[in-house]
Amino acid sequence: MSFNSASVWATWLAPQARFDFSFPERLMVGSMRLWLSGETGWRIAAAEIVRTFGVAQGEAVAANMAAMFEALDQGARRDFLIFPPACDKVSTDERALVVALAAYQRNLTNWADAVVNWLVRASWHDVAAGRCRATAQLCEDHGLTFNIRHSRARATRAANGQIRRVAV
Repeated sequence: MSFNSASVWATWLAPQARFDFSFPERLMVGSMRLWLSGETGWRIAAAEIVRTFGVAQGEAVAANMAAMFEALDQGARRDFLIFPPACDKVSTDERALVVALAAYQRNLTNWADAVVNWLVRASWHDVAAGRCRATAQLCEDHGLTFNIRHSRARATRAANGQIRRVAV
């Protein structure tokens, strides 16, 4: 089965128990994966974006997403872990993008900017943050919201006042 096939895309977008992602989050992560897989994959993702948003707004959202992915790719601080389109796992980097978009939608700009800063080099921060902010706004305007995601570890205060990470 090709990673770029429509059936793989439909499987990724369908709600599944093993995913805790909502439709907008699966659309975003799946679109990024297909963008990275090449032109054929991106055409499949762009067609779904247009179906979701309608022709006029969908083309603008698809163009903005592609520009956002390009900024993240060009400005990457390190190699991102992005799974293949058909994979049912979600990486920390993929979750970070969702968190940044969710934070921008909730006007938690400092948090969102910190996440983007973690993803890209300082010289690319303004470009990547601007693209993420615009994508988050376009999605929110269409009623698609991203959820704040927390890591599986939580911070706790140790007896001596230091912060430590504890697996949950």
